[in-house]
Amino acid sequence: QIMKEYLKSGQLDLALKELEKTKEKDDSFRLMGNDITVFIDLYLEQNDPAGALDIVQKHTDKCYHDQYLRIIAAFAKQGDTQKTLDMLENLPVEKLLNIRIQNFMPLLSVYENAGDLENLKTVLNSILATKAPGDSRGLLSSLISFHLDR
Repeated sequence: QIMKEYLKSGQLDLALKELEKTKEKDDSFRLMGNDITVFIDLYLEQNDPAGALDIVQKHTDKCYHDQYLRIIAAFAKQGDTQKTLDMLENLPVEKLLNIRIQNFMPLLSVYENAGDLENLKTVLNSILATKAPGDSRGLLSSLISFHLDR
């Protein structure tokens, strides 16, 4: 409960200390639901996707697909396309909830908005290789928009 109060007030450092204390008392403790989202949000507000990824990897059993993709998109915004591709290639499908192909759209938008056609195509191909459920035709709209806007 103390950790949630720290998270609500944006005190990431204190929330992390409380999380570590809780883990010491109960090694099986895992973050769930909204707590994961708040941690991710705070890290991403600080432009620290590596910190958000660390939280997901160390302190969750499951997280929502869109939460995980927000972390990947943050790496893309930082210009780290190799990390983006590595994360897509090693997508922890067994850990992700509600995997849908349309959840990838914000990630593609990073490259579309940056005018980076080469990486847009590379990331799109990597996304298609994940075989996420859903109609992948919608993802092609990023390529179409790119060409129409140019």
